[in-house]
Amino acid sequence: MSERFKKVSDRLSPELKQRVSKSFDISDQILDILEKKRITQKQLADKLGKSESEVSKWMKGDHNFTIDTIVKIEIALEEKIIDTPNNYQKERLASEDTKDQFEKWDKYKPASFKTSYLNNTIEIPVKTAIL
Repeated sequence: MSERFKKVSDRLSPELKQRVSKSFDISDQILDILEKKRITQKQLADKLGKSESEVSKWMKGDHNFTIDTIVKIEIALEEKIIDTPNNYQKERLASEDTKDQFEKWDKYKPASFKTSYLNNTIEIPVKTAIL
């Protein structure tokens, strides 16, 4: 960090420093999702009904994202940008519920039902009816 930048940074309020930091975090998260999904900024702009230059400005890291904008981007990308503790808790409970259901099923499944996780095969016995 240059000495000049440090002097300017030292004069900023803690709130402004935090806001800028959060803005960079959000834009970095969006860029990571775009890269992972192989979506261009132009494609994102088209999905949002925005210009490519506007989205490009957002990605510089100093944009003050509103909740509305974040939600629109999350919907366009079909992925969360910001995860809150409540969302994490809901997802964890949902996955625990699924795990509980599987464990209950596993406990009562027929003995002849074999599941092999190593080679991804499932053997299910077929009963033939005598007519």
